[in-house]
Amino acid sequence: MSRTGVKKLKGGLEEMRLTGCRHRIALLLAAWLLCLLPAAAEANAGPPRVGGDTGGPLLPGRSDQVHVLGESLRFDLHPGLDRATVSARYRLANRGPALEAQPFIFVVQDSGERVDLTATWQGHPVPVTMEWGPFAPDELAEMAAAWTTVDVWLDPVTGEPYSDHVYGQDTVLRYFRFTLDLPAEAEGELVVTYDHVAARDRTRWTYPVYQYHYLLLPALGWASFGPLEIRVAAPEGTRWYFAGNLDFRQEGGEYVAEYPGLPDANLAFAVMNRSGLFLGPRPAPYYWLGCAVVLLLAA
Repeated sequence: MSRTGVKKLKGGLEEMRLTGCRHRIALLLAAWLLCLLPAAAEANAGPPRVGGDTGGPLLPGRSDQVHVLGESLRFDLHPGLDRATVSARYRLANRGPALEAQPFIFVVQDSGERVDLTATWQGHPVPVTMEWGPFAPDELAEMAAAWTTVDVWLDPVTGEPYSDHVYGQDTVLRYFRFTLDLPAEAEGELVVTYDHVAARDRTRWTYPVYQYHYLLLPALGWASFGPLEIRVAAPEGTRWYFAGNLDFRQEGGEYVAEYPGLPDANLAFAVMNRSGLFLGPRPAPYYWLGCAVVLLLAA
Protein backbone atom coordinates (compact mmCIF):
# COMPACT_ATOMS: atom_id res chain seq x y z
CA MET A 1 0.00 0.00 0.00
CA SER A 2 1.31 3.43 -0.86
CA ARG A 3 2.15 6.07 1.73
CA THR A 4 -0.85 8.08 0.60
CA GLY A 5 -3.15 5.10 1.19
CA VAL A 6 -1.67 4.50 4.64
CA LYS A 7 -2.23 8.15 5.58
CA LYS A 8 -5.80 7.98 4.37
CA LEU A 9 -6.40 4.79 6.34
CA LYS A 10 -4.91 6.30 9.51
CA GLY A 11 -6.97 9.44 8.98
CA GLY A 12 -10.12 7.37 8.54
CA LEU A 13 -9.43 5.39 11.69
CA GLU A 14 -8.75 8.58 13.64
CA GLU A 15 -11.98 10.10 12.36
CA MET A 16 -13.88 6.97 13.35
CA ARG A 17 -12.33 7.13 16.84
CA LEU A 18 -13.26 10.78 17.27
CA THR A 19 -16.75 10.11 15.95
CA GLY A 20 -17.15 7.25 18.44
CA CYS A 21 -16.02 9.51 21.30
CA ARG A 22 -18.46 12.19 20.23
CA HIS A 23 -21.22 9.60 20.09
CA ARG A 24 -20.36 8.35 23.57
CA ILE A 25 -20.36 11.89 24.96
CA ALA A 26 -23.67 12.58 23.24
CA LEU A 27 -25.13 9.41 24.73
CA LEU A 28 -23.91 10.36 28.21
CA LEU A 29 -25.41 13.83 27.91
CA ALA A 30 -28.66 12.36 26.63
CA ALA A 31 -28.75 9.97 29.58
CA TRP A 32 -28.20 12.88 31.94
CA LEU A 33 -31.04 14.84 30.34
CA LEU A 34 -33.30 11.80 30.62
CA CYS A 35 -32.47 11.57 34.31
CA LEU A 36 -33.48 15.21 34.73
CA LEU A 37 -36.77 14.79 32.86
CA PRO A 38 -38.71 13.30 35.82
CA ALA A 39 -37.58 16.16 38.05
CA ALA A 40 -38.53 18.71 35.40
CA ALA A 41 -41.90 17.05 34.90
CA GLU A 42 -42.48 17.03 38.67
CA ALA A 43 -41.57 20.71 38.85
CA ASN A 44 -43.83 21.79 35.97
CA ALA A 45 -46.80 19.41 36.04
CA GLY A 46 -49.86 20.97 37.60
CA PRO A 47 -50.11 24.06 39.79
CA PRO A 48 -47.27 24.74 42.26
CA ARG A 49 -49.53 25.17 45.30
CA VAL A 50 -52.80 23.32 45.73
CA GLY A 51 -55.22 23.62 48.63
CA GLY A 52 -56.26 20.58 50.63
CA ASP A 53 -58.90 19.60 53.16
CA THR A 54 -59.67 21.53 56.33
CA GLY A 55 -61.01 19.41 59.14
CA GLY A 56 -63.39 20.81 61.70
CA PRO A 57 -64.64 20.08 65.17
CA LEU A 58 -67.72 18.28 66.30
CA LEU A 59 -70.57 20.77 66.85
CA PRO A 60 -73.22 20.25 69.52
CA GLY A 61 -76.32 21.01 67.45
CA ARG A 62 -77.71 23.85 69.64
CA SER A 63 -77.40 21.96 72.93
CA ASP A 64 -76.02 23.75 76.00
CA GLN A 65 -75.96 20.74 78.31
CA VAL A 66 -73.52 18.43 76.50
CA HIS A 67 -69.92 18.84 77.71
CA VAL A 68 -66.67 17.63 76.18
CA LEU A 69 -64.71 16.15 79.08
CA GLY A 70 -61.69 15.67 76.84
CA GLU A 71 -60.60 15.07 73.26
CA SER A 72 -57.77 13.07 71.68
CA LEU A 73 -57.08 14.17 68.10
CA ARG A 74 -54.73 11.94 66.08
CA PHE A 75 -53.26 12.27 62.57
CA ASP A 76 -51.78 9.02 61.22
CA LEU A 77 -49.87 10.08 58.11
CA HIS A 78 -49.88 7.74 55.12
CA PRO A 79 -46.53 6.62 53.58
CA GLY A 80 -46.46 9.48 51.06
CA LEU A 81 -47.24 12.05 53.82
CA ASP A 82 -49.79 13.60 51.43
CA ARG A 83 -52.79 12.43 53.43
CA ALA A 84 -53.64 11.23 56.90
CA THR A 85 -56.28 9.21 58.69
CA VAL A 86 -57.75 11.52 61.32
CA SER A 87 -59.32 10.10 64.49
CA ALA A 88 -61.09 12.46 66.89
CA ARG A 89 -62.04 10.82 70.20
CA TYR A 90 -64.45 12.80 72.35
CA ARG A 91 -65.41 12.00 75.93
CA LEU A 92 -68.93 13.42 76.16
CA ALA A 93 -71.16 14.01 79.17
CA ASN A 94 -74.83 15.03 79.31
CA ARG A 95 -75.25 17.32 82.33
CA GLY A 96 -79.00 17.64 82.08
CA PRO A 97 -82.25 15.82 81.23
CA ALA A 98 -82.27 12.91 78.80
CA LEU A 99 -81.73 13.82 75.15
CA GLU A 100 -83.33 11.72 72.41
CA ALA A 101 -81.92 11.82 68.90
CA GLN A 102 -79.62 14.69 69.85
CA PRO A 103 -78.06 15.96 66.59
CA PHE A 104 -74.32 16.39 66.16
CA ILE A 105 -72.53 17.92 63.18
CA PHE A 106 -68.99 17.31 61.97
CA VAL A 107 -67.84 19.69 59.23
CA VAL A 108 -65.09 19.03 56.67
CA GLN A 109 -64.04 21.34 53.87
CA ASP A 110 -62.64 18.99 51.24
CA SER A 111 -60.56 19.74 48.18
CA GLY A 112 -62.68 17.81 45.69
CA GLU A 113 -61.97 14.22 46.70
CA ARG A 114 -65.12 13.29 48.57
CA VAL A 115 -64.52 12.63 52.24
CA ASP A 116 -65.91 9.43 53.76
CA LEU A 117 -66.56 9.83 57.47
CA THR A 118 -67.50 7.20 60.06
CA ALA A 119 -68.59 7.56 63.69
CA THR A 120 -68.94 5.19 66.65
CA TRP A 121 -70.55 5.69 70.07
CA GLN A 122 -69.29 3.44 72.85
CA GLY A 123 -67.69 1.24 70.18
CA HIS A 124 -70.87 0.78 68.12
CA PRO A 125 -71.27 2.28 64.60
CA VAL A 126 -73.53 5.31 64.26
CA PRO A 127 -75.36 6.04 60.97
CA VAL A 128 -73.94 9.20 59.37
CA THR A 129 -75.66 11.31 56.72
CA MET A 130 -74.24 14.24 54.78
CA GLU A 131 -76.56 17.24 54.81
CA TRP A 132 -76.75 20.88 55.80
CA GLY A 133 -77.73 20.13 59.36
CA PRO A 134 -79.99 22.10 61.71
CA PHE A 135 -78.48 25.53 61.07
CA ALA A 136 -80.04 28.86 60.18
CA PRO A 137 -78.89 30.59 56.95
CA ASP A 138 -76.82 33.16 58.85
CA GLU A 139 -75.07 30.39 60.80
CA LEU A 140 -74.28 28.51 57.59
CA ALA A 141 -72.84 31.66 56.03
CA GLU A 142 -70.68 32.31 59.10
CA MET A 143 -69.42 28.74 59.19
CA ALA A 144 -68.67 28.73 55.46
CA ALA A 145 -66.58 31.88 55.85
CA ALA A 146 -64.65 30.31 58.74
CA TRP A 147 -64.02 27.03 56.93
CA THR A 148 -62.69 28.67 53.78
CA THR A 149 -60.00 30.56 55.72
CA VAL A 150 -56.51 29.06 55.87
CA ASP A 151 -54.82 30.42 58.98
CA VAL A 152 -51.18 29.86 58.10
CA TRP A 153 -48.79 27.84 55.95
CA LEU A 154 -45.62 26.61 57.63
CA ASP A 155 -42.17 25.72 56.36
CA PRO A 156 -41.35 22.30 57.89
CA VAL A 157 -37.59 22.84 57.47
CA THR A 158 -37.27 26.30 59.07
CA GLY A 159 -40.48 26.34 61.11
CA GLU A 160 -41.32 29.79 59.75
CA PRO A 161 -44.86 30.71 58.62
CA TYR A 162 -45.47 32.03 55.11
CA SER A 163 -48.35 32.81 52.81
CA ASP A 164 -48.68 32.78 49.05
CA HIS A 165 -51.16 32.29 46.26
CA VAL A 166 -52.85 28.88 46.33
CA TYR A 167 -54.16 27.33 43.11
CA GLY A 168 -56.61 24.50 42.71
CA GLN A 169 -60.24 23.60 42.42
CA ASP A 170 -63.03 25.05 44.54
CA THR A 171 -63.44 23.40 47.91
CA VAL A 172 -66.67 21.82 49.11
CA LEU A 173 -68.08 22.29 52.60
CA ARG A 174 -69.59 19.01 53.80
CA TYR A 175 -71.78 18.69 56.89
CA PHE A 176 -71.88 15.18 58.36
CA ARG A 177 -74.87 14.71 60.67
CA PHE A 178 -75.70 11.95 63.13
CA THR A 179 -77.80 11.63 66.27
CA LEU A 180 -77.27 10.09 69.71
CA ASP A 181 -79.58 9.16 72.56
CA LEU A 182 -78.05 10.52 75.75
CA PRO A 183 -79.74 9.58 79.04
CA ALA A 184 -79.54 12.03 81.92
CA GLU A 185 -75.98 12.26 83.32
CA ALA A 186 -74.75 9.85 80.63
CA GLU A 187 -71.08 9.72 79.67
CA GLY A 188 -69.44 7.95 76.76
CA GLU A 189 -66.84 8.01 74.01
CA LEU A 190 -67.62 9.23 70.51
CA VAL A 191 -65.02 8.53 67.79
CA VAL A 192 -65.09 10.28 64.41
CA THR A 193 -62.71 9.07 61.67
CA TYR A 194 -62.01 10.28 58.13
CA ASP A 195 -59.14 10.57 55.62
CA HIS A 196 -57.68 14.06 55.27
CA VAL A 197 -55.98 15.21 52.02
CA ALA A 198 -53.17 17.70 52.63
CA ALA A 199 -52.50 20.91 50.75
CA ARG A 200 -49.32 20.76 48.67
CA ASP A 201 -46.50 23.20 47.91
CA ARG A 202 -43.86 22.10 45.36
CA THR A 203 -41.96 25.39 45.16
CA ARG A 204 -39.90 25.58 48.36
CA TRP A 205 -37.71 22.47 48.60
CA THR A 206 -36.58 19.35 46.73
CA TYR A 207 -39.59 17.35 47.93
CA PRO A 208 -43.19 18.61 48.14
CA VAL A 209 -44.29 20.21 51.39
CA TYR A 210 -47.66 19.02 52.73
CA GLN A 211 -49.84 21.33 54.81
CA TYR A 212 -52.55 20.21 57.24
CA HIS A 213 -55.24 22.49 58.67
CA TYR A 214 -57.82 21.64 61.31
CA LEU A 215 -60.22 24.09 62.94
CA LEU A 216 -60.37 23.91 66.72
CA LEU A 217 -61.88 27.24 67.75
CA PRO A 218 -65.48 26.59 66.58
CA ALA A 219 -65.64 24.00 69.40
CA LEU A 220 -66.09 26.94 71.78
CA GLY A 221 -69.82 26.38 71.14
CA TRP A 222 -69.87 23.43 73.58
CA ALA A 223 -71.11 23.91 77.16
CA SER A 224 -67.49 23.28 78.21
CA PHE A 225 -64.37 21.77 76.70
CA GLY A 226 -61.83 19.79 78.70
CA PRO A 227 -58.23 18.71 78.01
CA LEU A 228 -57.09 18.35 74.41
CA GLU A 229 -54.33 16.06 73.16
CA ILE A 230 -53.07 16.21 69.55
CA ARG A 231 -50.75 13.58 68.06
CA VAL A 232 -49.16 13.44 64.61
CA ALA A 233 -47.50 10.17 63.59
CA ALA A 234 -45.78 8.91 60.43
CA PRO A 235 -45.21 5.30 59.37
CA GLU A 236 -42.41 3.59 61.27
CA GLY A 237 -38.98 4.30 59.83
CA THR A 238 -40.04 7.52 58.06
CA ARG A 239 -37.51 10.36 58.15
CA TRP A 240 -39.43 13.62 57.95
CA TYR A 241 -39.44 17.32 58.71
CA PHE A 242 -42.24 18.68 60.91
CA ALA A 243 -43.38 22.15 62.00
CA GLY A 244 -46.58 23.10 63.85
CA ASN A 245 -48.12 26.34 65.06
CA LEU A 246 -48.98 24.91 68.49
CA ASP A 247 -46.64 23.77 71.28
CA PHE A 248 -45.60 20.39 69.91
CA ARG A 249 -42.91 18.23 71.42
CA GLN A 250 -41.32 15.13 69.90
CA GLU A 251 -42.18 11.91 71.70
CA GLY A 252 -40.57 8.90 70.04
CA GLY A 253 -41.69 8.91 66.43
CA GLU A 254 -44.66 11.21 67.10
CA TYR A 255 -45.25 14.91 67.71
CA VAL A 256 -47.54 15.70 70.65
CA ALA A 257 -49.32 18.85 71.87
CA GLU A 258 -51.39 18.95 75.07
CA TYR A 259 -53.68 21.70 76.37
CA PRO A 260 -55.99 21.95 79.40
CA GLY A 261 -58.71 23.23 77.05
CA LEU A 262 -58.95 24.71 73.59
CA PRO A 263 -55.81 26.60 72.44
CA ASP A 264 -55.93 30.17 71.15
CA ALA A 265 -55.48 29.19 67.49
CA ASN A 266 -56.63 26.63 64.97
CA LEU A 267 -54.25 23.79 64.20
CA ALA A 268 -51.79 23.99 61.33
CA PHE A 269 -48.77 21.80 60.70
CA ALA A 270 -46.52 20.97 57.77
CA VAL A 271 -44.47 17.88 56.91
CA MET A 272 -41.91 16.89 54.30
CA ASN A 273 -39.99 13.70 53.56
CA ARG A 274 -36.26 13.94 54.30
CA SER A 275 -35.09 10.50 53.10
CA GLY A 276 -32.16 10.68 50.68
CA LEU A 277 -31.50 14.39 51.23
CA PHE A 278 -27.80 13.91 51.98
CA LEU A 279 -27.01 17.34 50.48
CA GLY A 280 -29.78 19.14 52.33
CA PRO A 281 -33.34 20.03 51.27
CA ARG A 282 -32.51 22.51 48.48
CA PRO A 283 -32.77 21.12 44.92
CA ALA A 284 -29.77 22.97 43.38
CA PRO A 285 -26.98 20.74 44.82
CA TYR A 286 -28.54 17.62 43.33
CA TYR A 287 -28.69 19.17 39.84
CA TRP A 288 -25.05 20.29 40.12
CA LEU A 289 -24.03 16.85 41.38
CA GLY A 290 -25.72 15.20 38.40
CA CYS A 291 -24.00 17.63 36.03
CA ALA A 292 -20.59 16.95 37.62
CA VAL A 293 -21.02 13.17 37.40
CA VAL A 294 -21.92 13.34 33.72
CA LEU A 295 -19.01 15.63 32.91
CA LEU A 296 -16.66 13.29 34.77
CA LEU A 297 -17.93 10.31 32.83
CA ALA A 298 -17.63 12.24 29.58
CA ALA A 299 -14.04 13.20 30.38
